[in-house]
Formats: sequence, C-alpha cells, structure tokens
Amino acid sequence: MESLWQEMMQRFYRGESLISTLAWVRSALEHLYPLRGWAFLMDSADLREEVAAIPQQDVPISVVMRLRDTEYPEMVVEDQTKYLLLPVKSGKARLGNVILIFGPGELPDPEQWIPFASLLFLFLSRNLLQALQEKGGVVDPLTGLYTRSYLHRRLEEERKRSLRGQSVFAVGLVDIDHFQSVVRSHGPFVGDELLVSVSELLRGHFRSTDIVFRYENDRFAILFSDTSPANAFHAMESFRRLVEENQFELETLEEPIRITVSGAIVGFPSHGLTVQELLEEVERALMEAKKAGGNRVVVPEVSL
Repeated sequence: MESLWQEMMQRFYRGESLISTLAWVRSALEHLYPLRGWAFLMDSADLREEVAAIPQQDVPISVVMRLRDTEYPEMVVEDQTKYLLLPVKSGKARLGNVILIFGPGELPDPEQWIPFASLLFLFLSRNLLQALQEKGGVVDPLTGLYTRSYLHRRLEEERKRSLRGQSVFAVGLVDIDHFQSVVRSHGPFVGDELLVSVSELLRGHFRSTDIVFRYENDRFAILFSDTSPANAFHAMESFRRLVEENQFELETLEEPIRITVSGAIVGFPSHGLTVQELLEEVERALMEAKKAGGNRVVVPEVSL
C-alpha cells in the first residue's frame, strides 16, 4: 500500500487532476482488495460539485449515520459488506468523508488507510481552492489566508492608488525551504500542519496594514502598503530569523521540527510598473535565494 500512496503523492505534486488520480487509485485498489465502490460525502457544496463526476455507489443510511461521530478510520460490517469510513481531514480542518465499500476478504487495519485520507485532503483542498477562486473566493480553506486571485486584485488596486498619490509599496514572497522533503519524510498530514503553523506565524509577525496571502503550495505573499523595498526587507529578514529560531510543535509529530524559509522583496515602481512585472521579478528573486542555498532574503538590484 505504501508504494500506492507514494505514487498518489507524486501525482499531486505533478498537478494531476482529482478525477484522473482517483480513477487510477480505484483501479489499483481493485487489483489488491475486493473493492466494490466508494461514496464521497463532502461538507462543502463546491466539493460536492467537484466529486459529482466520480462514479459512486449508494451506502445504507445506517452506515452514513455512523459518520457523525467518526474521527478516525472505522470499519462497519452490514449484510456481509464491509464499509470503511474515512474522515477526510487535516488537524482541525475537515472536508467531509469517503466510504470505501468492500466485499468479503481480508483488508488492512483501518489505521493503515490514514495516508489515503490525508492525500485525499490535499487533492480536495486544491480543488476546493480552485472552485472558490473561479467563483471569486478570497480565503484559502486550509490556512485561512487570502488567496492568490485576491492578491492580484489587491495589487492592481494598490498600483492605481500609488499612481494617484505618487506613493510606493512592496511585495514579498516566502517559501518554506525543503518543504517536499518534510512531506516525504513525515507525510502530507504533517505538511498541512506545518503550512497552518507558518501561516499563523506570518499573520502574527507583520503589521496589521500588511496583508498575507497563500500564493501557491508552500509559498506565501505579503503586500506591504506605503512601504519601500528596504523597509519591507527588514520586516522579511526579521521573519526569516524568527522561523530559523522557532521550533514548530505539531500534533502529528512527537518531536518539534525546525525549518528555514527563503524570501524575496520587490517594490513599485522601482522593480516593475505592472502587477505581472512585479510578480515575475519577485519570483525570479525568490529562485535566486533558493539557488543560493535558501534561508535568506533577496532584493533585486534596480537598473538605472
């Protein structure tokens, strides 16, 4: 089973769709176990729309009622059919449940299916985020930070405001160093907890006038209003040191984990006159920080 979950994780990082991945997973499971079908019971209406295209099987209401109190994987047997109840959650965040339906035969212990539920959380979170963005959603469901689509809107508003008032602003990116290594070593569940913890640290560190966004995966953006790149650099460097000195205590790990972050800062109008120019420049600067070994903040030189 472990190799199956590893392949599923690789599909997530390759950006493959939920539908194609689940079709592959179902085929693989049917070769291993007497899988008859599954049912996805999502809390969000947007996620219910997302899984509507997945062929599903009806489940007795008596089994569905058991989900009310299900916090951990649980096997229910009814009329010689086995129903594996899997809560799709990460920490305190819960997206819903999936029920795997099996015929007679030997099955792994329910707890061995936790990686599958954790990986489903990742795929469904990404699909929910995309659905919310398409509908104008502004909040990332995992971290509670503003979304990338909202960042674009706010940057354009800030650009126009700065042009009218001849003021400046800065944009920063933060990337968790070696995040995928953490996920490979400890699992996606730990990765989600780490993202939430870093999000909370970001919110608490910067000024109330600075806006924090989840940019993508393990990257975050900060919009610094009325701030020069130099002043934004000092704030970002202070955050980098804070992370380096911090021990992240996660519920799913016995020992605290230490990480570092890389950062980049660009300013308007010195590094770009459009939103696209600013984002391209800050992404280039972040890649420069990563290639230099990480755990540093880069501000690109300005051509005169």
